[in-house]
Amino acid sequence: MVVKVFDAYIEGEKQATGTIDEIANYFDLSRNSISLWIKNGKDPKKTNSNYKHAVLNKEKTKELMEQKKKEGRKLPASVYDYYDKGEFIITGTAREISQFLNIDKNHVYSYIQVGKHAFDYRKKRKHAILNEAETKKRFPNFSPSTTEEELKDKEFLGYYNSLTPEQKAERRYKRNLKMKMMIENMQKEELGL
Repeated sequence: MVVKVFDAYIEGEKQATGTIDEIANYFDLSRNSISLWIKNGKDPKKTNSNYKHAVLNKEKTKELMEQKKKEGRKLPASVYDYYDKGEFIITGTAREISQFLNIDKNHVYSYIQVGKHAFDYRKKRKHAILNEAETKKRFPNFSPSTTEEELKDKEFLGYYNSLTPEQKAERRYKRNLKMKMMIENMQKEELGL
C-alpha cells in the first residue's frame, strides 16, 4: 500500500502536512473528511480559499516511500505452515509460499487470514498458520506477540463470523447509510448551509 503525504489548507493557508491519518488526527476529523479535502484539492475550482482542501506533497511522499522501503528491508518476516484442505504442504514466509505455489503474495495473505479462524472453518480451505517456533529460529530477534488491538480484532471476527448473512447485510446497509449521512453533512458544512 502506497502511503501519500498531503498539505492541508484552510482559508488558503497551509495548516498541516502529513498522511491522511496524521491530518485527521491533527484536526480531530475522520479519514473520510480528509479524503473529501483531497478530492477538493484535485478540483481546480475548489482549490481556493473558500474550500478546505488537501494537495499531494510529491517531495514528502517520495521521502516517505524511500523510508518505508528501507524499513521494510529491516523487518523480519513471519514463517507460516501452509495447508491445502487439511493437508500440510510447506513451511515458509509469505514470499516463499507464493513462489513455491507460483501465486501472488496477496493470495497467501488471504490464506493467513483464513488461518486465524476457528479450526472447523479452515479445515476445508487453503490456509496458513503462524509457526512461532520456526519464526523464532529464523529470526531470533523477532517475538510475535498478540497486542490488545489484535485480540479485539480476533474477538470481532469471531462475533462477525457468527452472524447470519442477513445480519451482515443489515450491518453493511446501516454502515453505508451512516457514511452517506456523514458525507451529506460535511458537504452542507462546506457550503455553509
